[in-house]
Amino acid sequence: QNLLEAWMGGLGVALFPGGGTHANDVVAQCLAHLPQAKSGLVLCNGEFGRRLLAHAHGAGLNPRVLDFGWGQAWDLKRIQEEIQSHPPAWVWTVHCESSTSMLQPIADLQSLLKKHAPQALLAVDAISTLGALPLPPGVGLASAVSGKAFLGLAGIAIVGLASSWHARLAATPWPPAADLPQHWRSPHPPHTLGSLPLAALHQSLLGACSFARRKVRQQQDRSLGQWIRSQLRRLGACPLVEESHASPFMTTFDVPSGLTTLEFLQLCRSWGYQLAGQSSYLKSRRLAQIATYGHFQTSELEPLFRRWASWRHHSQALHHSPPQILGEKTAISRFSE
Repeated sequence: QNLLEAWMGGLGVALFPGGGTHANDVVAQCLAHLPQAKSGLVLCNGEFGRRLLAHAHGAGLNPRVLDFGWGQAWDLKRIQEEIQSHPPAWVWTVHCESSTSMLQPIADLQSLLKKHAPQALLAVDAISTLGALPLPPGVGLASAVSGKAFLGLAGIAIVGLASSWHARLAATPWPPAADLPQHWRSPHPPHTLGSLPLAALHQSLLGACSFARRKVRQQQDRSLGQWIRSQLRRLGACPLVEESHASPFMTTFDVPSGLTTLEFLQLCRSWGYQLAGQSSYLKSRRLAQIATYGHFQTSELEPLFRRWASWRHHSQALHHSPPQILGEKTAISRFSE
């Protein structure tokens, strides 16, 4: 808990069995137990922002919503106007909208809240960032997991809450599996936690994801992310998000023309690489993702882009329609190095 609190900027930590869905259910319950809980605001610009709204509805909340459109950056002027006209008790957003790979400007949001709604609790879904990026300052409530950026095993839901907000929780019953007051800074797990995920998380926090080496890792992630996006642009696969909003360790992009997402993923597997794209919100938009949680060198990824470039060159030179990937191994091997 002490090691996690360093990443969370001093927020008190509660550990639950489960994953990101359960962590955000706990956050929603926390918001529902706060005074003036009904007066909330959810910011959306992708799949996971919309899921926060579902969590809120599941806890009996009916917040106002600012939806900027799938893959669109926040309009800070609209946010300012919203919080001025309808001062929220809380605001909930994702740190990285991992469906689009957009890193949100949390610091800008915090500045607006300090000026126009200083009483509001800022809640952040940091499930795709915590462990690679620290929690931005000023956040009062946050969710994370033992896997993803923490490089551990899935199975532990992490929720952080500021002491000042913990004292304000309404004295009403909580669902036992989401009882934040009982789990918050508890010296012993109130419910069973898997020993393997817990041990893996502990080792990661002591080593690969130690808070002391965060700046080194952030620089490595930033450099690798910039290189990956430059390679994608060279191949005509434009990243969905502009460079100024790009996540350093996740990039969403359009798959090559004529291929479905699943066909492109199978082509990449034939080159020895497992990319993301199975989710319906990516498949339906013909998108795929490269995620580099962990320690990667450009030399490990160069063969992917080299084989992609070779396949692209041969496809264009032969005026050949894109190969039918599924079930036609000859079409894959023909363009493989």
